Amino acid sequence: MIRREPFGGIVFHEPTHKVYTLDRISFRLLELFFINNESSRAIQKKLRNEFGKFRSLKEILDFAKKVAKNLRSSLHHQRGRTDDDIWQEEWKGEYFSAPISNFWTFTNLCNLNCTHCAWDSSRPLSDELDTEACLRLIDQQYQIGVCELSFSGGEPLAKKKQLLQMGNYATKLGFHLGLATNATLVNDEVADELMGAGFSEVQVSVEGIEAHDSIRGRGVWDRTITGIRVLKHKRFDVTFAVTVNKTNFNELDSIFEMAIREGVKNVRFVRFVPIGRGKRNMSLFEFSVQDEVKLANILWQKRWELFPKITVTFNKHYVSIGATKSPQMGSIPESFGWNWDCPSGRSRICIMPQGKVAPCPLIGSLGLSGGDIREKSLKDIWEGSEFFQHIRSGKQRHNQSCAGCNFWSKCSGGCKASSYAHYGDLMAIDPLCFYEIGDLVQGGGHVT
Repeated sequence: MIRREPFGGIVFHEPTHKVYTLDRISFRLLELFFINNESSRAIQKKLRNEFGKFRSLKEILDFAKKVAKNLRSSLHHQRGRTDDDIWQEEWKGEYFSAPISNFWTFTNLCNLNCTHCAWDSSRPLSDELDTEACLRLIDQQYQIGVCELSFSGGEPLAKKKQLLQMGNYATKLGFHLGLATNATLVNDEVADELMGAGFSEVQVSVEGIEAHDSIRGRGVWDRTITGIRVLKHKRFDVTFAVTVNKTNFNELDSIFEMAIREGVKNVRFVRFVPIGRGKRNMSLFEFSVQDEVKLANILWQKRWELFPKITVTFNKHYVSIGATKSPQMGSIPESFGWNWDCPSGRSRICIMPQGKVAPCPLIGSLGLSGGDIREKSLKDIWEGSEFFQHIRSGKQRHNQSCAGCNFWSKCSGGCKASSYAHYGDLMAIDPLCFYEIGDLVQGGGHVT
């Protein structure tokens, strides 16, 4: 999928979920060729008139080959840019013209009662958006150019009928679909229905063989692994999502071994943030800063050891630790491909069950949002919300320590949901902040 932007445009690559930014000339070339299906001579004429370049057909063909070469190289390496100047290397604006993805928590209903749940999910909320409202919202997202919808909850399969209706409708409009589930409700029939509705990628929450039941309930692990095996048998692309914490820290090796054994190619580690039930059980889960350093070193080591058999991904604060701690940082393979900055509110949104539009699900679970879809259009919220502008504001509204930090380009102030959960301030220092090689932040302040 390609989409026009003020700086040129983007290419959204579905298999890797990567976004490639192009300058105006490169994007216009792709637009004329792939969307308008124009001939080489017609493209040359239009680009010459619009940009004053390409006076011969050979020039336009050489340029087209250059764009194609860089695109193939980027897709192979799973990166969002190349070093060539035909690509827009960095978008200097505050946000894209529309969200690229929506992590859609469309219901609070859940069949489990996990002790670390940030959403405190169990029963559905009284005024959740109904199916018709959600379908209209899919239309809005299509109109403004959203590329990807990832459905979550709660447990989305607890509202399977609505999920399938939304999936079928979105697939017909050309959206790329994802699903985040606990997999306990998956069987052969459900898997076939999901595939028929356009779902091919499923993220399954995994805590570890021992920790899983202690966090999610007795007997849940057996149901989860059964669901995972059904999904793999039905040829879904499965990702393990691990909320890493004190209870499962000692099970990391077994999680990787299980991924290899079950044929799972992606393992994603998610940061625990004390929100919802997680806040009430914070002492069971939350690491100290020193523990986080140990964890980050393990994740970086595994990322090296297991790639490309398994792709290990993690939150950006682990990337920040790796940037200071990893001796291999200067020679990391291009195919690792990451974005240092948090996409929340810049390229990603989360629509909450009652229609609130948040930058990310964690911020949404804190009751913070940029507006209500029942009152304003998604386009108006994205472009005009003061809350979203605040999230995107960068250094000028951040605390002085972060704004003056040498590490700003790697971290951008850390996880804003975590800052708010601990201090009641989105722009406060991340409680798990790192600074300089080998130096740790103690008690929320920088080592200087």
